Amino acid sequence: MLTDIEFENIVHQYANMIFRIAFGYLKCIEDANDVVQDVLIQLYVSDKDFESQEHIRNWIIRVTINKCKKIFK
Repeated sequence: MLTDIEFENIVHQYANMIFRIAFGYLKCIEDANDVVQDVLIQLYVSDKDFESQEHIRNWIIRVTINKCKKIFK
């Protein structure tokens, strides 16, 4: 589980990337912002133990893409 400081660092590091991926899929700023918020909330409540920064990055990308696909349904 992430500490608040670790979570805050991840938000600063990856929020822009999440937005860019979501906007690339959805072509809508509001929906992309919703995806960013959903991904970060899911990360915050997750009790997953991440092995490395690369693992966190890959998890975030996968969750972002999955959230975008759900919006299309």
